[in-house]
Amino acid sequence: MPALTIRYQRRRSLAIAVGEWNPWGDMAAVQTHLDALAARRWSNHAIATATGVAESTIRRIRNGQANGVYACTAKTILALQPHHWPTKHRRSAVGYARRLQALADQGHGLPTVAAETGLDKHWLGEIRSGQVATVTARPGALIAAAYERLRNQSPPSGRSASRVRAGARRHGWHPHSAWSRYTIDDPGARPRETTNAA
Repeated sequence: MPALTIRYQRRRSLAIAVGEWNPWGDMAAVQTHLDALAARRWSNHAIATATGVAESTIRRIRNGQANGVYACTAKTILALQPHHWPTKHRRSAVGYARRLQALADQGHGLPTVAAETGLDKHWLGEIRSGQVATVTARPGALIAAAYERLRNQSPPSGRSASRVRAGARRHGWHPHSAWSRYTIDDPGARPRETTNAA
């Protein structure tokens, strides 16, 4: 069992034991918040872009088609304020793509990063592959924080990590050691040479 899953199960068991386990967020509060965002001309796509929550999830919640909303998803949506515009506080996605690529080189796949951040794994995949040009502040901060945590953790052993590493090598993605804290977010920076085998 992956280390991340083990830690989650331990936290879950402890929370259940003390009567504090509640994986669900407040659906009514999230729907009200989405209505407030819509009133400020936020589209489903804009909300998804700003939060990293899948657009289909936003749409189902707004249409009343979702049976529930996970607590982490609710927290992410509720943190987005109506007066913030999608174009504010955006920065290049290059540094986040490099972080996700370096984690892949280590063996950490998108499901692991999605679990750490609460962000949609398909959107994370688009960032990692360079299909996303810019990222807003909150999802960027979540990715950066997950990177700092996971880079110091060994991925679970097994075929999954091996496949992720092999895919990273095929794409020519660079490991952590190719970047410093000063270069990883610089779109013009070149990776330094490493001893990472292809």
